[in-house]
Amino acid sequence: MPLSKKGDLVFPQGEYINSIPFGKYELLLYRVGYNFFEVLYNPTTQIVHDINIAEKERLHLFSKVKIEEIY
Repeated sequence: MPLSKKGDLVFPQGEYINSIPFGKYELLLYRVGYNFFEVLYNPTTQIVHDINIAEKERLHLFSKVKIEEIY
């Protein structure tokens, strides 16, 4: 699916969850229904480079809670 079509799905319907630094980019997490999407965004150029479904094994990376702080 072209990037523009992915953006048409994620941005108007999606709920922003959190972001994490990813080199010179930010990786933004959005939720649309029961699906999560990672958005690769360059804050310097303000350009979205990619949008993909987030693998559930990676969702913990976006957590604001550090597991080691709990135990």
